[in-house]
Amino acid sequence: MLRSMLNVLKYTVTNQYGNTGGYAYESTMSAGQAKAFAGIMLGVGLVVLALALIGAIGFYRLAKRMNHPNPWWAFIPVLNVIQLLQLADLNPWFVLVLFVPYVNFLLPLVAYYKISQKVGVNMTTSLILAIFIPFYWPYYVLKNMEKGSQQVNE
Repeated sequence: MLRSMLNVLKYTVTNQYGNTGGYAYESTMSAGQAKAFAGIMLGVGLVVLALALIGAIGFYRLAKRMNHPNPWWAFIPVLNVIQLLQLADLNPWFVLVLFVPYVNFLLPLVAYYKISQKVGVNMTTSLILAIFIPFYWPYYVLKNMEKGSQQVNE
């Protein structure tokens, strides 16, 4: 089985006539290298999954605190963006703007800014966190909300 996996990793590029035209690219990977690569990819995937889950839990708690009717939307990929727009008092149809290159980076920042403004959190720190550490942003907002501005539904 390991031999067949290594044969899959070994490839030669040919043109439509079957010859290489002087360019032959061949790559082989040893079993140890393949295992190391798979281990690294698995580790990176688990870290990304953990950060996504941490961010979703934070947005769930923020939506619950801001009295959103469906805080569980934080765990569903497209609904979490609609939820973010609703918390920022933006039209949920702005989710279509996410398909426009370069603008799709600005829309969440506008939403983060409006939510920070709405709950009375320091704008500068909030936007810096939203840009560089987005999965921590909801926790920062929850921690620094003005006392009494929003009630907890627990």
